[in-house]
Amino acid sequence: MRIRLKGPIELEPASLDDLLKAVDGNRTRIRSLASMILSVCGMLLSSTFVILFFILKEKLPVSYATRVALLATAGCLLASATMGVLSALPPLPVAIYGKIEMIDALMALYGREYRRAIASVVFLFLGLAGFVGALVMFGMASL
Repeated sequence: MRIRLKGPIELEPASLDDLLKAVDGNRTRIRSLASMILSVCGMLLSSTFVILFFILKEKLPVSYATRVALLATAGCLLASATMGVLSALPPLPVAIYGKIEMIDALMALYGREYRRAIASVVFLFLGLAGFVGALVMFGMASL
C-alpha cells in the first residue's frame, strides 16, 4: 500500500533513546536470524552426514565429485553455524560514560554482528546449493 502525505510535515530529530531502541531492535533481529540459521544448519548437516555415511557404508558406485560435494557442503554448513554463533556472542565489557558513547559502542557491536550474520547467510546459501547439487548428482548416479 502506498502512502501519500499531504501538506508540509515537520520532521523532528531522533532522540538518543530512539537511536538506542533502533540499534537494540536491529541487534535482536540479528540474534533471531543467527538462531534460525543454527537450526537449519544443524538439520542440513545431519542430513549431509547421513547421506555421506550411507554412500560410504553401502559402497555405492557414486562419483568422487558427489563425495567431495557432500564434504564441501558440510564445510560450508559448519562455517555458517560458526559465524551464526559468533554473531550472537556477547561483547566484551566496555567502559561507557554517556549515551553518545553507548550509541557508538552499540553501533560498532551491531556492525560486527551484522557482518558475521551476512557471512553466515552466504555460507548457508552455499551449503544449500551444495546439498541440492550433491543430491542431484547422487540421484543421477542411481539411475
